[in-house]
Amino acid sequence: MRLFGPANALLVALLVTPAPARPCTSAVVSAAASASGRPLLWKHRDSPSQHNEVALRDDGKHLYVAVVNGGDEAAREVWMGVNAAGLAVINTASDDLAEPEGAKDGEGRLLKVILQSCATVAEVEELLALGDAGGRDVSTNIGLIDATGRAVYLEVGPHKRALYDAAAVPEGYLLRTNFAHAAPADQGGGYIRMQRITDLVAAEWQRGRGIGLRFLLGPASLDLGHPLTGVDPRAAMPARGVIDARDTINRSSSVSDGVFEGIRPGEPPAATVMWVALG
Repeated sequence: MRLFGPANALLVALLVTPAPARPCTSAVVSAAASASGRPLLWKHRDSPSQHNEVALRDDGKHLYVAVVNGGDEAAREVWMGVNAAGLAVINTASDDLAEPEGAKDGEGRLLKVILQSCATVAEVEELLALGDAGGRDVSTNIGLIDATGRAVYLEVGPHKRALYDAAAVPEGYLLRTNFAHAAPADQGGGYIRMQRITDLVAAEWQRGRGIGLRFLLGPASLDLGHPLTGVDPRAAMPARGVIDARDTINRSSSVSDGVFEGIRPGEPPAATVMWVALG
């Protein structure tokens, strides 16, 4: 049985069990660490909303393009997108940032407001500062790149936030799944996926060619490897031909991928590119 080929998708038997509703995987890559010399932002989205769409909206200060749930024609909730000012945004759920009052579900609405109203990472910080005292209904890791070349994560809870800059670490990139580095240890999720994506990206980076969009939309997004069991179907299928996909990056709840490629110095913000795969 031929399992992999250039023209066909992954044809494997998956042992599918219920997975967390929002176990997304993501990366923020500085210009120095990217293959193109442009900052990159990536999100592999998992959601119970299986049908995703791309929407173009002009209902704010900035025109924007975003991935939304199927049927959400007004783009009431945005799950990744980019605006005409060159600001791109994604998120992953991070419930360990939540406070005792309970789970937070306002991430999609917040991402919409960011695209509508902000042009830079600095403006996003200013927007969030306005809500620190009164509180927000979010518990999330927000990834951002902008036309000034910044590439950051903002870990955002109801009243607190922490910024992590990809340019401030030696590798030049940052990764997030479903826990926050600013939160207490072992209270989030996605630790196995975090180990797997860390290994994949580190191996790509060590090859010396930088992190590229082909890698993010291909090997990273389609990966079915597991760092604890050692199963990696790209190397060898397990004896029974069955893959337990509960903790893999690619899984039955995977619904879309997006890579946002920023600009080089001197290029117009409109040169920012959104690469998206739905389904």
